[in-house]
Amino acid sequence: MIKYAEKLQIVPVRAPAATTDAAATAHVKIKNAQWISFLCLWGAMTTDSAGATVKVYTSTGATTDNAISQPFKYRLSSAVGTDAWGAITAATAAAGYTIPEASANAALLIDVDPASLHALDPDAEYAHLLIDGSGLATNPAFGAVAILEPRYPQSANLTSS
Repeated sequence: MIKYAEKLQIVPVRAPAATTDAAATAHVKIKNAQWISFLCLWGAMTTDSAGATVKVYTSTGATTDNAISQPFKYRLSSAVGTDAWGAITAATAAAGYTIPEASANAALLIDVDPASLHALDPDAEYAHLLIDGSGLATNPAFGAVAILEPRYPQSANLTSS
C-alpha cells in the first residue's frame, strides 16, 4: 500500500527562484494544524558578504498586511547528500535566522507550534515565511515547503490554504 504521507499535509509555499529581494511565501492556515514545519532550501551564495534572513510571520488573512514576526526553532542541514542536521536552536522574532555564506546549498528545517503562535498573536489565522535576500550579492534560488501535521489526519486533508 502506498501512503503518500497521509498523516502529513505537504504544501509547496515557494517555488525555487533566484532573488536578492525580500520574498514572502504562500500562507498556510493554522486552524487545523497540530504542528507546522517549513523546509527551506537554497543554492550557492559563494560571493556574498551577508546572508539571507528567514523569519516566520502570522497574520489574520492570507496577506502580509499587519503580519507579526514570531520566534521559532530550527535545524540547519549539513552538505547536500548527507543526513546530518545541526542542533535544535531558537530564533527570536526580531532576528529570525540569517543564512551564512558558509551554509550555501543547504536546508533549514523550521518548527512552529500553532499553540505558541496563538499565545503571541491571538488573532492569527495564517503563517508564512519571509526570506530576505536583500543583503546578498548573488541570486541564490530559494524554495520552501510547509509540512503540516493535521489535527484530523485523513487521506484527503482539509485545505490549509
